[in-house]
Amino acid sequence: MATETPRSVCYLGAFDTRYTRNRVIRAGLEARGWKVSLAQLPTGLDARRSLPLLWRTMREEARQCDALIVAEHNQVLAPLAVGLGRLLGKPVIVDYIVGLYESRVVDNNAAKKRHWRNRAIRALDGWNMTTAKGMFTDTSRHKTAFLEQAGTAARRMAVVPVGVDAEWLEAPGSAADKAPDDPLLIQFYGNFNPFHGTEVILRALSWLNTDPRFRFEMIGRGPKHQDALKRAKLLGLKNLSFVDPPTTPELIPMVARADICLGVFARRTKTDYVVPHRIMECLALGKPVITAASAAIDEYFTPGEDLITVPPSNPGDLARTIRRLADQPDLRERVALTGAATVRRLYTPEQVVAPLIALLERVI
Repeated sequence: MATETPRSVCYLGAFDTRYTRNRVIRAGLEARGWKVSLAQLPTGLDARRSLPLLWRTMREEARQCDALIVAEHNQVLAPLAVGLGRLLGKPVIVDYIVGLYESRVVDNNAAKKRHWRNRAIRALDGWNMTTAKGMFTDTSRHKTAFLEQAGTAARRMAVVPVGVDAEWLEAPGSAADKAPDDPLLIQFYGNFNPFHGTEVILRALSWLNTDPRFRFEMIGRGPKHQDALKRAKLLGLKNLSFVDPPTTPELIPMVARADICLGVFARRTKTDYVVPHRIMECLALGKPVITAASAAIDEYFTPGEDLITVPPSNPGDLARTIRRLADQPDLRERVALTGAATVRRLYTPEQVVAPLIALLERVI
């Protein structure tokens, strides 16, 4: 009996193969028997230089695959990819885990400014959603946000949850050298984006500043990093360390040392429709997580069982919740175990790609 040829996709764009979103999706597709090839482009190219390079790359790869996926953060390339895909007779699907208007306008607090660039960026998102054979995002609430922005075209969007990479699932969840009487390590890691609410975290830590049971760690760099350094100094925070971002293999044992992990806390629209990968990663290591309440968190988890939520932009509530978890080690352990079990049951690479495979099978 002849063996059925496996379906194949090509990941296309100027993307980092180490980035969690495409790593998880590629691993999940391969685990389900799909062949995945890469067609990476250099970053920083303008449209004039991108078009011939994109054409050559797609023409070479299209012969070998059934569909092309435009990777996250490549929406500017998507119209070219969609057009060339039609010429080649290959469906093109776009990952809309972050929209162009969202990242370039909303995240920069420029949505209220009436500027032709803002209108052009919004129109480009709408064009991509109308012309691509398919697209996908990370939560139902995010899909609703795209519906409000781009109209009915976003109804065709599939929801492909963020998942957790295998290296986090396979790593030991605790540090072997941690002594029972060591202070509890309260840890944040991330790229200090505005919606992370690092200023909320720092104000909460100031309420715990004199409590000898705690030490604090903030790992990473990003737009709000310098502001965080200045605020921490102004608040006179003790026992707080700022750590430069390590590689993922170095980061995992650092997170394994944590007793409580912190998520995102800003009161921003994005907080309501995004579940950061690092929440998944902390839960996979069996860590109790505190994060802001949101529609996206409710979509993925059961607050109070899988993790603990607090109102956004509320440092007092965050500080009280950290104290409550410190006072109740049984609660810490129960939440950590339940959250880890949920991640391993629902958000492994092989699980999260199921809606994407359904989308691919419809358009191929």
